[in-house]
Amino acid sequence: MNIIKKNRLHLLLLFLFACLYLVATPPNWVNAAEESNPDSTIIAQAGDWKLTYGDIKRIVGYYPKSQQKELMANPRQMVTLVQRLVQAKVLSDKAYSEGFENRPDIKEQLELFTRDKLASAFVREKVVKNIKITDQDLRLYYRSHREKYQLPPMVKVRHILIRLPKRPSPEEVKQAKKRIKDILAQLRKGGKFDALAGMYSEDPGSRGKGGELGWLPKSALDPSFAKAAFSARIGKLVGPVRSAFGLHIIQVEARKPGRQLPFNKVKERVRADLFKELQAARVSNFIDDQLASEKARIDREALIKLLMQ
Repeated sequence: MNIIKKNRLHLLLLFLFACLYLVATPPNWVNAAEESNPDSTIIAQAGDWKLTYGDIKRIVGYYPKSQQKELMANPRQMVTLVQRLVQAKVLSDKAYSEGFENRPDIKEQLELFTRDKLASAFVREKVVKNIKITDQDLRLYYRSHREKYQLPPMVKVRHILIRLPKRPSPEEVKQAKKRIKDILAQLRKGGKFDALAGMYSEDPGSRGKGGELGWLPKSALDPSFAKAAFSARIGKLVGPVRSAFGLHIIQVEARKPGRQLPFNKVKERVRADLFKELQAARVSNFIDDQLASEKARIDREALIKLLMQ
């Protein structure tokens, strides 16, 4: 998941949990923290209701530790969270005053949300908290998944790009090839790659750096570009190479082989990966067992048939 999308999802979930906390709290709740305690600093208020720094830390504390650190280290997200908490408090008080909580549709939605939260807490308490991982487990997982902890082969490359549209006409391809051949001719006559890249390349990201792309793995490159870059001799000019972006002149400056990362360097990554796998498997088994004990069933065929009508 894109980090921005990921952060927004975390914030949304945290906001929903916090809203449940606010709805379940009397409308005129006031924190009674001692004034000498930094956590008693009032961050927001509406009428008699106050939200302190300690309250915010407690609400964030409902999340796993890794997500707590991520949120607390992002002032913009925290300000947005506080804004939404205040909005939720003020607007929910208005809803209380008009009896919205007694509406059947609202009551059902609140109950569904409460049940979902309780179910998550129950599973976390009964399964997730009991997952123990030893150093031996980590080493065994690392040995069994060595390919996950390898640095891939890398290439240090620079290029000059002449762009082509997604569906170029034969004439557009012809003109681009002519430009590439002209640039190649200048390079072979002793022209400086960085100077010519600055003059002709249509890649704005690398043009100002003399065409430098830096160190890249094969997975970060267009397949045609990668094939040329990983097979060309060091220092040799290669081109024209056709990619999804257009035509390239490529010069490989260096290559380095892939290598295995030592266990001690990736131990925490291994722990996170193993925990994730164990959690998924044990949570799934636990839920299946609980559903079986209550003889729960879902008539999927009937549902699909009704949906397809």
